[in-house]
Amino acid sequence: MESNSIKGEVISIAGEYLQIKIDGNIAWISRDTGEVTDFNGKPIYIQTVEERQQMREYFQTRSIQREEKNFIDCQYKEYGNFIWVIYTMLKQNFLNISNSSLTRLMFLSTYLGYKGYLLKPSNSYMDKKDMFDLLKLSVREFNRFYTEMFDNKILYDKNNCIYLNKDIFARGKISAKRVGKIYQQERMITRIYIKSIRELYRKAIPRSHKTLGYVFQVMPYVNKEYNVCCFNPLETNKKRIKSMNLGQFCDIIGYDKKNANRLKKLLLESKFTVDRHKESAMCYVIKDSLDQSTYGMFINPKVYYAGDKWNEIDILNIF
Repeated sequence: MESNSIKGEVISIAGEYLQIKIDGNIAWISRDTGEVTDFNGKPIYIQTVEERQQMREYFQTRSIQREEKNFIDCQYKEYGNFIWVIYTMLKQNFLNISNSSLTRLMFLSTYLGYKGYLLKPSNSYMDKKDMFDLLKLSVREFNRFYTEMFDNKILYDKNNCIYLNKDIFARGKISAKRVGKIYQQERMITRIYIKSIRELYRKAIPRSHKTLGYVFQVMPYVNKEYNVCCFNPLETNKKRIKSMNLGQFCDIIGYDKKNANRLKKLLLESKFTVDRHKESAMCYVIKDSLDQSTYGMFINPKVYYAGDKWNEIDILNIF
């Protein structure tokens, strides 16, 4: 049988056969022999050695992609639903609001609906009273927070709904065009995980909201792929990452690094539960010395994570 080059559109894979369409007709390619047959099993063509090799590579690539997708899907299910947060890299993003308000804002954002406005747990519109009940603050603290959010245009009213600023928060699919625009503006986008954020907030007492806010303040310095706090968050080569230590973070946020040990302890108290196991929002690594201000820092990816290298950060699941 002559071996003339033949091309077809791949339709599906069924066992050892690849189903293709050739000139509008359905045919089958044997993964073992390379023989092409019609629907009735009549031989049409036999692949060349080169074409067989291309076929092997196709199946190998498809298999790897399928394994990676299954792994990512598994991680997605484990980490749960999330909200997108958009921010500017290497600078503090919420300078005009207090640290306590930042924590409350991140918690509130987990009630963002797909249309951009806040929803109650029952999925009906959230109003001011609903928000007050949800945040569990004193009247004075709540009014301060509410005013702060509207004054800074983070919250706004429209058609009797309370919206979150769409340039900072989003839920659902984000178009490639919008992601490209975000990067052109030298901004980043990350996922904050609803279940983890809510549990961190609910387990914290109001006076500890200020401390918890530091977990979110460090967001612009967290590496996109590896979740390590650093000065080059877009670097993908692990050897080139310029890590940030606790003392340097203290300098950035204006916290006296002589009290770095106190800050470390306070941040370690921020915990949430996954599969009945308590986890910390932040982890520290001893690097150059036992001086705690030199400790390296990682953010638990179950709190927030921007990348897609789930296999690379899997080790961080031991938090």
